[in-house]
Amino acid sequence: MPQAAAVVVAVVIFTLLYDPFHVSALVFLALTPITLVFANPSWECSLPRAAAFGFAFGLAAAMAIVGPWMYGASVDYFGHGAMWSLGFTLLVNAGYVALFQVPAFVAIRLLAFTPPVVRVFGAASVWTTFEMLRASDPAGNSWALLGQAFAYLPVLREAAAYGGEPLLGWAAALCGAAVGVGLQPDLNTFASRICMSIGVAAPLSLALLGGNEHWRDQEISPLQPLRVAVVQAEIASRDVWNPAQRLTHWNTYISATETIPAGSVDLVVWPESAAPFLLDADAASRARLADLAKSIGAAILLGAPRTESSGEGRASLFNSAYFFAPGAAGPRTYDKQRLLPYVENSPIAGSEVPDTADYRAGTSAEWFEVRGWRISPLLCFEAVYPQYARDAVLGGASLLVNLSNDAWFAGGAGPEQHYAMSRMRAAELRRPMVRASNGGVSGAIGPDGEEIGFPIHRHKAVGIYQIPSPSRRMTLAATMPNLIPVLAGLIAAIAVFYGLRRWWTEEAPEA
Repeated sequence: MPQAAAVVVAVVIFTLLYDPFHVSALVFLALTPITLVFANPSWECSLPRAAAFGFAFGLAAAMAIVGPWMYGASVDYFGHGAMWSLGFTLLVNAGYVALFQVPAFVAIRLLAFTPPVVRVFGAASVWTTFEMLRASDPAGNSWALLGQAFAYLPVLREAAAYGGEPLLGWAAALCGAAVGVGLQPDLNTFASRICMSIGVAAPLSLALLGGNEHWRDQEISPLQPLRVAVVQAEIASRDVWNPAQRLTHWNTYISATETIPAGSVDLVVWPESAAPFLLDADAASRARLADLAKSIGAAILLGAPRTESSGEGRASLFNSAYFFAPGAAGPRTYDKQRLLPYVENSPIAGSEVPDTADYRAGTSAEWFEVRGWRISPLLCFEAVYPQYARDAVLGGASLLVNLSNDAWFAGGAGPEQHYAMSRMRAAELRRPMVRASNGGVSGAIGPDGEEIGFPIHRHKAVGIYQIPSPSRRMTLAATMPNLIPVLAGLIAAIAVFYGLRRWWTEEAPEA
């Protein structure tokens, strides 16, 4: 069947968009097989059949992109065997993604009963709308959105400053839909040319926006460049929280930091869970860090859990970032706001998973000052969700620092995919970002999304990076983040309503 062939081709294209392949240019054809077939009035397809193929696409694409590393991470972290981990991966990741593809494919099928231009804009807007719904709270999944494929497309990714990943994803979907509809056999020559013109205009518009953003005056702040050291210990996930190896891990970070010449850097960053114990309850370790920061003349930022009294002899557990300034009396802290589902909390009542810790979420962004720079930490998956970086920048952050524990999904392309999404945060907010991971990929990213120097890729090392002076300008992606989602939602609703009326009044094949 043509529908089955379209789904297979689309799954292959989507898989190739992201790491480890990152054939990013294919993003402009991602929707072509889907719209060519499902938005084509010449091929019969009932709405239930479109729904079934939508579920199949979502399941297969999610398993191909995320499944390999999530399955391995589930086996490694939960330790409940292969079948339990496979079921967890299918249900929690792939099944959740597939649920959003069902209405998307049904809506695109309804667009088959509309004029060609409506099919194009409607399909792109439907896709963008359901991606944003999938990524939204309370149990949002922001992994493998179309806009994230632009991480490896210079200049084009800088257009994210005007609308974030939704703008990039919408433009890519518009191009793919235009090509798919333009190739449909029911179109006359004029309509086909109009569609193809839309397909050309979409990436060209992104190039113009990105180029303008790249070359325009960025209102650079008077801050001097910041020298940052990143320590990656490359510790296996199963060993991070092993009590028997606690001292070994701690000394690994201490020793690596002691190799940094005094006065050569302004900030040293360790990853999330660098101290795999309650640092707030260990006075000796805190004193050791304070002395180390003073001796090398640099602030130290690291991740470690902490507790806080909640009354009646109870304590709340937080996943936190600790900031030790040279000569300061004690550390300042930031508490992670976006907890990792099924690991740090259970996002849905009754969905508890064995071994899930009971962390509490922080309530606000925080920043620490180094030589006039405002440093805002993002812990782990907070770099995947734009709102946390956006809140930090609106609060005055000049440098974003992502502390992550990526070693637990080191068996696949998860660390590279996470790093690519961090590049998009920098590009859409025009602020540099530093990443420190205990395994996977660490490094520094400029405000254009380009790497600064060489990243630390899956090995133990200390990387030193000079971060350029940040911009003082606020992008549209920061000040008007809902512009593209709202616009896409309105276009999608109008187009689908039009298609629904036509489907209801006309003789629809098998419908």
